[in-house]
Amino acid sequence: MSEKYLPGGVVQFRGKKYLLFRRSKTSGTPLSIRVVQGGKRHLVSTGHGDLTLAKARAKEILEEIFDGKVKKVKPKGQRVSTVAEIIEAFQAGDRHVRPQTLKEYENCLVRILTETKGIKKEAAKKLRISELTGELVRQFQSLRQGKGRGVDYVTAAKANTGINSAVRQARGLFSRKALTIYERANLEIPESINGFLRSPFLKELSHRYSDNPIPQEQIAGPSASSRTG
Repeated sequence: MSEKYLPGGVVQFRGKKYLLFRRSKTSGTPLSIRVVQGGKRHLVSTGHGDLTLAKARAKEILEEIFDGKVKKVKPKGQRVSTVAEIIEAFQAGDRHVRPQTLKEYENCLVRILTETKGIKKEAAKKLRISELTGELVRQFQSLRQGKGRGVDYVTAAKANTGINSAVRQARGLFSRKALTIYERANLEIPESINGFLRSPFLKELSHRYSDNPIPQEQIAGPSASSRTG
């Protein structure tokens, strides 16, 4: 997602040095290599977070590029991943959450899409994740609140807890660890996902034990009377 390249090492190939870099600060993020050959820019992930393995793969990539064996690199943003592809990659990648937690992430994301767009689950999973925007969250909040077009962000309400929970769980599919999994799988994650991840939550009722605690003098009163009576 990020366009900031973080240096991760150097690989030598045919007398020249080429920089390996990461596109995320997350540990284990695959190293990539960028090369310009014949006026064409090649940006290729090695698929490895380990520097030794990444260097070995980088040399293979460079050989393919300079010897004319490399396939045309897909321009960024040409094909955005679908919801189903994201879920499948998460299931197949490194395990960071329990299966039941992942299922809840999936259910909440699909629920937001089906309720907001008025479609079935199967259709929701076929949507590109470019559909996941800040506006989608706002529409879901408005629909659940029953406020029509507007969203009430300032009034605490019982329903807001469930709404916030659904949004929070759906965002679990796009945690930093999850994004690392998708990068390893070479899945395209659009910048528009940031709006989906950063939309404000609704104000909830207090979850403290009591908003109206019993005054201390009332608690002590009867006991004090019985002791002195």
